[in-house]
Amino acid sequence: MGLGRHPTTRDRRRCAGRTASCRVAARVMAQGTEDRRARVDALFAAALEREAGERPAFLGEACGEDGALRAEVEELLRLADLPFPPVDGGAPALDEIRREALDAVLSAAEPEAEGTRVGPYRLGREIGRGGMGVVHLAERADGQFEQRVAVKLVRRGMATDEIEGRFLRERQILARLAHPGIARLLDGGVTEDGRAYFAMEYVEGEPVDRYCDRKRLSVRERVELLARVGDAVQFAHRNLVVHRDLKPGNILVTPDGQVRLLDFGIAALLEEGREGPLTRAGAGPMTPDYASPEQLRGEPVTTASDVYQLGLLLHVLLAGVRPGPDARPSSSAGGAPDLAALSAARRTTPRGLVRELRGDLDTIVAMALRPEPERRYATAQQLVDDLGRHLSGRPVLARGDSVAYRARRFARRHRAGLTAAVLFLLAATAYVVTVTGQAREIARERDRVRTEAAKVGQVRDFLVGLFAGADPSTPEAQTITARELLERGDARVRAELEGQPEVQAELLDVIGTLHASLGSYELAVERLRTALALRKVAHGERSAPYADTLFHLADVLREKGSYDQAEPLFREALDLRRALHGEEDPAVARVMDNLGLTYAEMGDYARAEPMIRQALAILRRHEGEESPVALGTLGNLALTLKWKGDFAAAEPLLREALSLTRRIRGERHLDTAWAMERLGVFLGQRGDPRGAEPLMVEALRMAEGLLGDSHPDVALMTNNLAKLYAVSGRPGEAEPLFRRALALNRKLFGPRHQRVAINLGNLGDVVCGLGRHAEAVPLLAESLAIRREQLGPDHPETALALHYLGRVHLALGEAERAWAIYREAVRVARAAWDADHPFRADVLAGAGEAALSAGRRAEAARLAAEALSIRERALPPGHESTRKAADLLARASARPAR
Repeated sequence: MGLGRHPTTRDRRRCAGRTASCRVAARVMAQGTEDRRARVDALFAAALEREAGERPAFLGEACGEDGALRAEVEELLRLADLPFPPVDGGAPALDEIRREALDAVLSAAEPEAEGTRVGPYRLGREIGRGGMGVVHLAERADGQFEQRVAVKLVRRGMATDEIEGRFLRERQILARLAHPGIARLLDGGVTEDGRAYFAMEYVEGEPVDRYCDRKRLSVRERVELLARVGDAVQFAHRNLVVHRDLKPGNILVTPDGQVRLLDFGIAALLEEGREGPLTRAGAGPMTPDYASPEQLRGEPVTTASDVYQLGLLLHVLLAGVRPGPDARPSSSAGGAPDLAALSAARRTTPRGLVRELRGDLDTIVAMALRPEPERRYATAQQLVDDLGRHLSGRPVLARGDSVAYRARRFARRHRAGLTAAVLFLLAATAYVVTVTGQAREIARERDRVRTEAAKVGQVRDFLVGLFAGADPSTPEAQTITARELLERGDARVRAELEGQPEVQAELLDVIGTLHASLGSYELAVERLRTALALRKVAHGERSAPYADTLFHLADVLREKGSYDQAEPLFREALDLRRALHGEEDPAVARVMDNLGLTYAEMGDYARAEPMIRQALAILRRHEGEESPVALGTLGNLALTLKWKGDFAAAEPLLREALSLTRRIRGERHLDTAWAMERLGVFLGQRGDPRGAEPLMVEALRMAEGLLGDSHPDVALMTNNLAKLYAVSGRPGEAEPLFRRALALNRKLFGPRHQRVAINLGNLGDVVCGLGRHAEAVPLLAESLAIRREQLGPDHPETALALHYLGRVHLALGEAERAWAIYREAVRVARAAWDADHPFRADVLAGAGEAALSAGRRAEAARLAAEALSIRERALPPGHESTRKAADLLARASARPAR
């Protein structure tokens, strides 16, 4: 079921016309598992679409050896064909029972009332319905901004704890499926009556088959459109999501010709399946007419099932019908009774249509539709690549190595330059040379793809086996954690894949980055170093895979705060990618972006800014200024300028990033939340808490809705909001938020992580502000110790930690102790920040207070004057911090009372 505009009442009309079948359907829906009910219902609906004589063969294939399943469907079909007795026909009791059953079924299918409030949305008309959910057009109702979305609700009676738990786990994955060809997940939550819901981008469009026919697209244009669908499917597969229900109604095309896939991953999210998204049994929600053979048999579903459905879609778009026993679209089209109309809808003649379909397209479709999953294209990308080869006149891999075939493709591709005379004169030489070259080309490509396919298969099998241990029906799986799953993966990689360095490296690379996402940086570094060594053995030190893992290792070291180790690895990865791809490649720009961010985090803004600017220019030239990667780089540039203290340059970039992200990602996307957060933090530091607070509160609320309340991003945003409250004179509101962020980061990252140090420093500072000075000292001392350990003694964050600790000793009346701490803080601050940086002014002002309390008036006056000068240049006129610096200078310059 899609989240777009297409009919929704067909099943209800069918049920109204077959009351007896509804009675049995109601009985079936009250028994057994939800998967079994959904499968019976789906097969029953598909069988009703067929003539009575076709049903036995269909059920034989669909049900396989499951005799009980076939018997249930056949009983429904038998009862569906019974006559409906009249009210006065001598069977009033039976008639009443049937009417009550019909009323029960139809009342359960009634839509939500228009105008119902669901979270921040007001429901409009129903636009879709499935076995477990109903979809409504909806509008934003909280007055924050105008927005039309598609809201999907779990139907009444289906909101079990298991379904809602799986919903929350999978929503985070869906939130990151950011691709132009996939309808975006915007928001999610729970209704007042406890049912899960989520909001998605509302797509104005029509099903892909209707669009193609209405626009009279040619065969070539239809192939190009299907290839774009395949790109989106492959993107999802890379993110470990299988669609499982690719059909025309779930693929809409907008008026401007853009493809949008709907319900991506939603069937897996809401069904009662037991395995992970790559291996769920096929009995869940599906459309039998577009289901793969393994889905109909109830076997595990993999990416190969989506490849089969792409093949079906391609056949329908080309030939206008689903394939019969002969899977070739040329045969289906050639035997169509309306061949003339079919060919006219593709802007060609009957003979031209059959000729265009015969050959490569027949072969490509046939390979995608092979009954055995392992004999299809190994990935959706391989199918898309073969379509590209066909469109460009190159040999397709599905055709094999026939010399005559390759020669024909070569001649057709170069027809314009090969006149009859040239062909005659060069037949004995150029023909042989050309064919030999083509043979070598396709043999190399074939071997590469076969090797890649074998590796993909091994990786897939490994993941299937690993996640099989997380079957929620087993007692162990109720408590298994992501860390435990990764530990199992570590052990299995070493035990089962020894002697297969390519596959080991691929999996260790993934496992390493996952360890980093959980805060296990030491394990992440260890796994990535092992993967790098394996890449060196399998591919060499000058290869793209080696450069990729090198890049990942460097980035984990950066996240860990080991900048001195990360920086040389980034530079090595940058040199490699430049040699492999050229200076202008986006892959090169990504390394430059992260290396520049590393320089910024090291406080080396002179190297950071130009490098990030160059990366941004490359990405905008090649991927467009609205690409997600370019948006991220724009945000990194703005952060660098802010850290550098160039607030005037940072602010317009932060506002531009928010504007672009809202337009591209929509209002309810994690990238939008972060763009709001960065601007909010900036405004808070600039002394505009009123402008900052609504942005930061909404960003935190959005992140909690998309990620749950135990995610590292949520912890960071919670800390930032608490900091805003603290500097705005609201320490009572800040303290519980700081404590929440501290507890969460300790749980996520362990006790010695840089984020924990930040939380400790902020909490200690606010506790000090509340007058609990003795309580603040151990918090601030621990924060300083972690920063020195993780970042080194001369890092800007170390200077801030010294500043906080010196301030609390000053509040305790320990002036000499405070002055000793501040002397070190001033030394670090002068080296870490430019002369006009506001943080440098904060440290100088704090040191001035300590010097004054210690009786060093001249030193205090000098420090206060420097702090005042910076704040007058960096902050808006009349800022509170500027006033305090002026007051300090006046006190330090005044003659002491005699």
